Amino acid sequence: MISAISHVEHDQRVLADGRRITRFARKDGRGWAWRQFPSLPPTRHERVASHGWSEDRNAAERFSQAVMSIHTTELPPADPDRHGLAAEIQKLRDGGNAGLADLLEKALPSSRPAKREGLFSPGRVLLSAAGMRLLNVSFDEIQDCLARHVKADAGLYGQGWLEAPATDDDRYCPPLASVPTQNLLAFADKDGLIRSRYPIFRDIDAPVANGACHFEHQRRRDRNDFAEVITLLVPGSDPKTLVVFSTDRLTV
Repeated sequence: MISAISHVEHDQRVLADGRRITRFARKDGRGWAWRQFPSLPPTRHERVASHGWSEDRNAAERFSQAVMSIHTTELPPADPDRHGLAAEIQKLRDGGNAGLADLLEKALPSSRPAKREGLFSPGRVLLSAAGMRLLNVSFDEIQDCLARHVKADAGLYGQGWLEAPATDDDRYCPPLASVPTQNLLAFADKDGLIRSRYPIFRDIDAPVANGACHFEHQRRRDRNDFAEVITLLVPGSDPKTLVVFSTDRLTV
């Protein structure tokens, strides 16, 4: 919420499309807040009925709120100690838990190394546990998304955001810019969110484990399903990445 207690009005700007934006400086020194009003002075009724668009959260706050709103699990190493894990899985088989052993074996990342060389590191990667379970997403699929994400391929948002246009209006109010432009500005400043979205539809879904380890509430993916990869860059801190899915219905 933008208020005189926490914000100080800094300046105003009329964007090229006619939108009038007021920019506020946060008193805690943690960035800016913005508020949009109609291009014409609002009437008393408009002022009472609608506060218009506003954004008072910085990138770190938006990211933290997203993480806290869902149950997450951490992405395991791309090349784990497969010999040690294989021994544990064999113990499960010997103990009569063949179904659970099969499930764990399928869930493990493959032995191929992760190819994440790119423009930035995703850092620690958190995944939506509910989305992974509901859509039956494998860790290898997540690694493939991350490999594209760190190479400026934002998927459905557009490839090659390093070439995205950035106007003075975009720099004045980044939250109103396109996602590729927001990615470019965040990468240039090493401060902000870099977002990508990838379709995860499969014509044939992987079989669900049988017996005691059968996952309830799973469904086949459709053409509207996607994985959203969000990396937070903060000066002086390690990057963090959150992967959510269309089923999470989460806006960052």
